[in-house]
Amino acid sequence: MEETVNLYDYLEVIRRRKWVLISTLIIIFSSVTIATFRQVPTYRATAVISINVNLPSIIPFQSPYPEESNYYNFYHIRDYFRTQYEILQSRDIARRVLNNLNLRGTPQFPEVPDPERVFLGGLEVEPVKESFLVKIHYQGSDPEEAARFANAVAQAYGERILDEKKDIGREAFTFLSDQLSEINQRIKKSETASVKFLEERRIYSLDEAKQILHGKIRSLYQELSEMQKNEREIQQQLKDLQGFDLNDPQILALKIFRENSLVQRLIEKRLTLAATVANLRAQYKSGHPDLSRPESELAAVDRQIQEEVDNIRKGLELESKGLQTRENSLLQEIKLREKEATNLNEYSVEYYPLQREVDTNQKIYDALLTRFQETRVFNEAINTNVKVLESAKPPPAPFRPNRRLNILLSLLVGLGLGTGLAFFFEYLETVQATIREGRDIEEKLAIPLLGVVPAVAEQIEELVRDFSENRESAFYESLRFIRANLRFSADGRLPKRILFVSSGPQEGKTLVMGSLAKILSDSGERVLIIDTDLRAPAVGKFFRLSDRPGLTDFLSGQIGIQELVVATGYPRLDVVFSGGDSSSPASFFEDPQFFRLLEEFSQKYDRVFFEAPPLGYYSDGLVLSRLMEGVVFIIYRGKSRVEGLLEVKRKLNDIGAPILGAVLNGYQHEPRSYYRHYRYPYPYGKPEEKKGFQEWKEKVKKLFSPWAGPKTFAKVLKEKIFSPPG
Repeated sequence: MEETVNLYDYLEVIRRRKWVLISTLIIIFSSVTIATFRQVPTYRATAVISINVNLPSIIPFQSPYPEESNYYNFYHIRDYFRTQYEILQSRDIARRVLNNLNLRGTPQFPEVPDPERVFLGGLEVEPVKESFLVKIHYQGSDPEEAARFANAVAQAYGERILDEKKDIGREAFTFLSDQLSEINQRIKKSETASVKFLEERRIYSLDEAKQILHGKIRSLYQELSEMQKNEREIQQQLKDLQGFDLNDPQILALKIFRENSLVQRLIEKRLTLAATVANLRAQYKSGHPDLSRPESELAAVDRQIQEEVDNIRKGLELESKGLQTRENSLLQEIKLREKEATNLNEYSVEYYPLQREVDTNQKIYDALLTRFQETRVFNEAINTNVKVLESAKPPPAPFRPNRRLNILLSLLVGLGLGTGLAFFFEYLETVQATIREGRDIEEKLAIPLLGVVPAVAEQIEELVRDFSENRESAFYESLRFIRANLRFSADGRLPKRILFVSSGPQEGKTLVMGSLAKILSDSGERVLIIDTDLRAPAVGKFFRLSDRPGLTDFLSGQIGIQELVVATGYPRLDVVFSGGDSSSPASFFEDPQFFRLLEEFSQKYDRVFFEAPPLGYYSDGLVLSRLMEGVVFIIYRGKSRVEGLLEVKRKLNDIGAPILGAVLNGYQHEPRSYYRHYRYPYPYGKPEEKKGFQEWKEKVKKLFSPWAGPKTFAKVLKEKIFSPPG
């Protein structure tokens, strides 16, 4: 059961402790107000500057200054701005401001060992998020000086950036000048070595010489190839002349005869004479004059042809010898030229490194010269990337103290602290005025402690009703102790009729009474619970039973005794409902018929439990207590006040009610920590109890198994754990 708290309870605490709250508020408000008005006003002036990473380009080449280059990424920009923020708050800026404004030795900055540190004490730098803007704040007692110092810091920072750029430019200019001079000397040295190499070998230009020589070799090879081709043609013509036949009609197809007109005419003439001789031989015999004359002409033509062929052969042989002589000459010249080419290649191995050194030095010199010219232009057009967007002006009102804010905060802090102290004192008093430990019952109330029940949340009360399956639980063990102590408190005999009372509402009477009745019914006793709390009945709700007629209906004659008793579903455990509403509940308990009903139930049941309304508010329980064999106090930890409990005890003692002891409900500590409150030891952990507990654990494990679907979950929830036995 959880204790419910409403807003009225808090307001009541504040009402009772109002002077603590008011006193605290007055003290804090007065202290803060006095301190605020006594504090020297501090003024804060603000100048706004912009720090651009990239300057607008007025010249078409790259800046020599690293912060103006375009290669910066996010991390470079972040680190660059962090560096600038630190520079703004550096001693160098403070030194520049002190020197520019001649502040050393002035009243504001007297002769102190470290004036820069004193100046930086009033300086604050605030970057504007998601922009290149920076706010420069300066705080001081004089608004005019605060504005002047803030503007001086902005000016000093711009001067420092400009000086830094000038220094970088001068260093770059000097460096490039030195490098140009050095590279120029290297160029002269390498060029001298290259020229000397060519002069020693009488070469004007190695590449040009190689090109001319390679051209000559190619022309010689072309001429040699042409001569070899002509030689092959001459040899072919000589071969054709060796085996030609004048009688062959294809003789005129030979190239050598086709190109010689004289031979061609003689061969044509011979062919004509040969045909005439052939015809005459067919007509005349050898020696015939007509035949002899053509034969003589034919022989003369053959001799002429043979002479011409011999002349052609001699000419071809002479031409062939000339070609062979020229070919040998060409081969000798080619060999000579190729040797010259080989020498040039060997020269290249030594010459090209010299020439490469010249070219490399020249390229370096050209690059340095270009950068030198760019740097000179930049130095002449140098500007800063820091711009003052807003100059600081004297603030019209002090920045600190903020009197309105301080007074408002003092009111809020005073109210908060006063409220906290009020509740703290209330807590201290509550600790002293309420029951929090078991020993408080015996020391402050002087009644026996029957047991301590751990706190049970309302949402798991249904699981507690079936706690008998978990016989090793702390809740079960606490009720077993209460049962044992009840026996000892009544000289070893458990009273038959027991009334459960409390000084206030919601202290757990129904929970303890119902659970104890379940314990006794499980041990074989017949137990009846009569809900005699006619003002706020809760027994039916505890056992999950629907509302029905009860005690008041029976006493008014509306139902009989057979309809009065209702079974709970647990073996040997029955209940009697309170019944309908009644304007005078206490009068029912003085009805003779109620006395007879108690006697009848006392004979039929081993134990009869009664629940009374809070005795601190109603007298019903006092009337009932005179009919009981024992009265049990239910006290909720930290809620039941000692003065109320003592008053209830006094009333019970005045009428002679048999007080058996008290049960401390709602204990928050670990289970084993409250065993020390019991006066009598009690054994636990029997084998059969452990077995029951293991079975209950298996059911719970099955319930929360990851393979259990909604139907399995509902079935186990209904049948295995929460359903009453039988």
